[in-house]
Amino acid sequence: MGMSVRNGETKSMVIEELIVVEGINDAHALRRALGDVDVIWTHGFGVTREQILYLRRAAQERGVLVCTDPDRPGQLIRDRIDKQVPGVRHIYLSKETALNKNRAAVGVEYASPEIIREAFAQARPSPKHPGCSNRWRIQDLTDLGLNGHPQAALLRRELGKRLHLGDANAKQFVHRLNVLRIPREELLQQMALCSTEPPTTPEPPTTSPEPPATQPER
Repeated sequence: MGMSVRNGETKSMVIEELIVVEGINDAHALRRALGDVDVIWTHGFGVTREQILYLRRAAQERGVLVCTDPDRPGQLIRDRIDKQVPGVRHIYLSKETALNKNRAAVGVEYASPEIIREAFAQARPSPKHPGCSNRWRIQDLTDLGLNGHPQAALLRRELGKRLHLGDANAKQFVHRLNVLRIPREELLQQMALCSTEPPTTPEPPTTSPEPPATQPER
């Protein structure tokens, strides 16, 4: 995947991979943003066996990018494709950037061309490729205040926008960090720019030494 730039402004992106979306309106939105790209849509949950076989071959020959809606159904479609098509890569949009004008519906079709181009420019290899390994664990998020803390969800949401991970719970966040192969250094750099303050680990209370035991008077 590449990008042509003119006068400091992105004019078009050259994407060789096959892109998977949920519906035809999503496909139209991607083509408005990215130009003449190859897109297949699943008609929602209707991912057929024939489509899975087609995606497997496409993944081997040219690569596959999955860009479903940033909601629960979209995540289920991602999970199904991810389990059955080795080597796919994922493009994530946050809900806030994929809402319609009334903020009543969410979908790739509502994202602006700028948001779509920015998300696709950040696409990275999946850890399922040879030589890649999952580096992030739930405990890592807990240690960084991204899980199990009052501000964890807000911090994950803000990082999701900065790192193009979309909105995710802790388990999904770990998975997406590994899918996009985001290193610890990059995550920490983006955390430092967040407006949501990460929780600090409280220092253990200091205890004064106990006074020596006194002998009872006789």
